[in-house]
Amino acid sequence: MISGLRARAMALSVALGLLGCGGKGGESLPGSAGSALFADGFFPIGVWVPPAYDFAKWKGRNVNTVVGVTQDFETWNAEANSLGLRMIRDSRPDPADDSNEPLLLAWAQDDEPDGIFSQIPYSQVQARYAAWKGANPGRSVFINFVGDLNQYDLVTAESGDPWYAKYVAGADWISADTYPVNRGRSLSTVGAMVDHLRALAGGKPVFAFIESSDIDPTRDGPGPTPDELRAEIWEAIIHGVRGLWYFPEQVGSGIPFLYDSTPADVADEMTLQNAVITGLAAVLQGPINPPGLGAAVSAPLEVAWRNAPSGKYFFVLNLSNAPRNGQTITLTGIGSAATAAVYGESRAVAISGGAITDDFGPYAVHIYKVN
Repeated sequence: MISGLRARAMALSVALGLLGCGGKGGESLPGSAGSALFADGFFPIGVWVPPAYDFAKWKGRNVNTVVGVTQDFETWNAEANSLGLRMIRDSRPDPADDSNEPLLLAWAQDDEPDGIFSQIPYSQVQARYAAWKGANPGRSVFINFVGDLNQYDLVTAESGDPWYAKYVAGADWISADTYPVNRGRSLSTVGAMVDHLRALAGGKPVFAFIESSDIDPTRDGPGPTPDELRAEIWEAIIHGVRGLWYFPEQVGSGIPFLYDSTPADVADEMTLQNAVITGLAAVLQGPINPPGLGAAVSAPLEVAWRNAPSGKYFFVLNLSNAPRNGQTITLTGIGSAATAAVYGESRAVAISGGAITDDFGPYAVHIYKVN
């Protein structure tokens, strides 16, 4: 199924007179542009095309990055700088004029250039990348794809991973979007998308969009519940994203376009999870599932791990809307440790025979730290 949702949102924004812009084991930090940012322990948490007047609200939700310009370029840029928000956006007409923008994380290629309804030839994407790199070799370039990664070339009929590789060559940061709750699909779609994206990216950092709204109330399913939002966030992290972006818009035929239709309870959960991610950013940006350390769980649980100077961390998600009690998490590489602290929960669990036994509520996440 072709999403095209964010492209449609931008088309509606233009119609309103606004300006648009266009898990594997043992992985080390990405070697492409921007890797120093991750090594410094920054985890980008962004929101798609917010208007400048909403920046303070999103910062209050512990979002640290704004993605895509929706109004007067310089006003938008100045407001982001004034609030200390990082930016991912199109370049100024002369990319050299962005040389003094320390909060500009990456230049953004046009959204979903692979899409049937938004397609831009990969040759143009590569040419733009070359021009940007000529202006500033150290600035990262961002690209975002239709989440199913199943589009095809309208001119040549090319498709598949070799075709996508030509688009990946035009960026340093590789992203995709899928909205399973709105589309009535399994939340595991997020993890499958990230796995595919990492295979395509060839070591470049990957990112994912997370739905926070009922995107089109006139069709499809509802938006996510707070529990489902939490599960999508951690499903993406467990499968290896280096940052994530929220899609909060309402888009539909015959209904008002809204930049943010995130329900209050979903926004509260988002704010909480963003704070957890930010507190663990330096840990999360370490090597993904490093060798010498490991964990095993049974479905529907999913797990990932990091080895940091502050301890060994295991991230466990119940990817199910039912409670799962008495679940076993078997750990390796922890030496003789007998207990694990549960991050953010003011409790500890015993480790017996190298395993933790714990209870999980619907879509619950527990983060275990072993010293």
